Amino acid sequence: MATDRELRLQIRALRAFAALTYPFACVPFLWFWFHRHGIDDVGYGIVIAVYYATMGAAEVPTGMLADRFGRRPMLVAGPLLLAVGFATVLTWPSFSGFCVGEALLGLGHAVLSGPPAALLFESLEARGRAHEYHRNEAVVNTLRLLGTAGSFLLGGLLVAAFDIQAAILATTVLCVGAAIAGTSVV
Repeated sequence: MATDRELRLQIRALRAFAALTYPFACVPFLWFWFHRHGIDDVGYGIVIAVYYATMGAAEVPTGMLADRFGRRPMLVAGPLLLAVGFATVLTWPSFSGFCVGEALLGLGHAVLSGPPAALLFESLEARGRAHEYHRNEAVVNTLRLLGTAGSFLLGGLLVAAFDIQAAILATTVLCVGAAIAGTSVV
C-alpha cells in the first residue's frame, strides 16, 4: 500500500504529466499546413476522419493493453506516438503522409484516453481515499487544459516569428517531453 508521501508524489507527477500531455502548439495551424501542401477541404476532412476513425478503433484495444501491461507504459507510449505523428506530418507533407501522421495521432490519443485517470483512481483507492478522486481529476483536467492553452500561445508566437514548421517541430519536442514526464509517474 502506498504511503501518504508516495501518494502525494504520485498525484504531483500525474498533475505535471497532465500539464504536458497535449502540448499541441501547432494544432491551430495544421489546416494551413495541409492546404499549403495541396490538401483541399475534402482532403482535409478525410485526413481528420482518419484521425477519429483510428482513435475510435484503437480505444478498446489500447485499454486492454493498459490493463495487461500497466498504466505507466501507456504514459510514455502515448506521447511518443503523438511525437511520431507530428513528426510525420512535418516531414512527409502529402496526403499519404498526413493520413499516416493523423492515424498515429489518433492512436496516441487512444493510448492516453484512460490510463492517467485510472492510475489516479487506483492510487487513491489503494490508500483508502477514492472519495478524493473527483477533486483530483478536476485539478488534473484543469492543468491539462492550461497546458494546451499555453502551447497554443507558444505556437502562435512561433508561427509569427518563424513559420508553421517551427510550431510543428516544437509540438513534436514537447510530446517527447511529455513522454519523459510520464516516466516520473510510478
